[in-house]
Amino acid sequence: MRRRSYEIEDHLAASPLSYTLLHPSSCASNLLYTAESVAAESILPAAAPAGRVDYIDIRDLSQAAALVLREPALHGKTYDLSGPDAYTFPEIAELLTTILGHEVTFVAASPDERRSAMARNGIAPCFAELLLSLETRAEAGQIGTVTTTLNDLLGREPRTVEQFLIENASRFRT
Repeated sequence: MRRRSYEIEDHLAASPLSYTLLHPSSCASNLLYTAESVAAESILPAAAPAGRVDYIDIRDLSQAAALVLREPALHGKTYDLSGPDAYTFPEIAELLTTILGHEVTFVAASPDERRSAMARNGIAPCFAELLLSLETRAEAGQIGTVTTTLNDLLGREPRTVEQFLIENASRFRT
């Protein structure tokens, strides 16, 4: 999936078109795909026991995109965007434990196990592959780099994963 993005970006760079690229790593809302497992079994499964992810709140990403669209001085650049922190899945389980008031356990799973579990939970195969690619990219150390770009664009600190989880705690409860 990522290779295809680079091919498109290379094509844009070679064209006479004006373009601006936003490179977010992963949106905090992607954590909602684990909500059913957390609510039903108090487990947070992932194929990334050690990999860090610098989650972005979709509201911050949307605000940055709108700003870049409105401001011609911001056009023609590539923006590597991240949230303010990078977390491992075990750390996310710890946050959920605190927020929910009961133990949430991280469970390491192989990519095949994750793929099967997502299929059982009704996640479309193409979306399951996207989510799985985020986990494997995290484990490979490819999406855990925190930047200040989003902060610089917004003129404020981006929302944290903890804030997102608190706001969406009901989704992780039975």
